[in-house]
Amino acid sequence: MTKNSKLALFFFVAMTAVSTVIRYFQSVLSIDAETGFYYEDSGFLGVLLYIVLGVTAVGLVLLAFLDRKKGSAAFTKKAELFTSKQNSISGVLFLITGCGCFYSVISMFGGGLDPMSLIGSVIASAAFLMVGFIMLGNKTLKPACGYILLVLTVYYTVRSASLFMSTLIITRISESLIELLVYVSLVLFLLNLGRIYSRNETKLTRVKTIALGFICSSMCLSMSIARLIGVIAAPDVISPFFVSYPIEYFTIGILTAGTTILLYARPSVISID
Repeated sequence: MTKNSKLALFFFVAMTAVSTVIRYFQSVLSIDAETGFYYEDSGFLGVLLYIVLGVTAVGLVLLAFLDRKKGSAAFTKKAELFTSKQNSISGVLFLITGCGCFYSVISMFGGGLDPMSLIGSVIASAAFLMVGFIMLGNKTLKPACGYILLVLTVYYTVRSASLFMSTLIITRISESLIELLVYVSLVLFLLNLGRIYSRNETKLTRVKTIALGFICSSMCLSMSIARLIGVIAAPDVISPFFVSYPIEYFTIGILTAGTTILLYARPSVISID
């Protein structure tokens, strides 16, 4: 029996833990809690997270190729061989993310309401929930799930463009820069995951899905978990930075990590048509 190599998965877990620690100390020591800008004297700590994320991205690509060379299940399991249990887990993950996205819809009513942003968020929430219900309601992975993901790629592409255009000094605002990187990696991840689900893979689809899924999740989880730690342990003087908790980012991190990890799960013995 071929060993189910999971080098990219183990690397992702380790680097996400490192990124979380760095993000917490970066938030406490290098970022102005009121404005979100880096301090002028933030120094090496101000760029350390981006260096670690860059190393993570390169490492994930290399290890994904190595997993493929070792014949990992993540590269040999066809979409129709996802088990009923694996589909159910994926369905729950999409439902959770849909709820996280809908939470953002609700939060819009607390400030200046942008009708276009509201409509887009509602459509994205519905798309996440639809994929979740389809997966929970079927024993096999339906190609329709992959096509519905295209709706989400359009939404997050528009959202990333809107963020970039509205924040001209994005490189000085840590939160906004990470958010932009999350959107870009999420769009590319959903495009490739959609190819797997719809049976339209190319040679490098699995490598890109694994690398993008884990790097997106690493950014989302390190940012949200570090903020959660800050809510509990940060000094009162910087507590304003940790007041709002990024629920949507956390659910996206769980979704991208979970669906990518499920690629490594053992396939069904029998294909069910």
